Amino acid sequence: MLEHHRREAEALQMCLTYLGREAQQMNLPFVHLLIGMAVEELDRLLEAERRRH
Repeated sequence: MLEHHRREAEALQMCLTYLGREAQQMNLPFVHLLIGMAVEELDRLLEAERRRH
């Protein structure tokens, strides 16, 4: 993964985490679940990239 893509993925992860908390506070469990799944996938991708380097 190119460095700027990694930084973008980390920034997206932070934004999604924030949005997930907001969805939870607004009592939107399905939205919270979907956002959580996206964050988990970004976690996996970033961790795999860290292990490669």
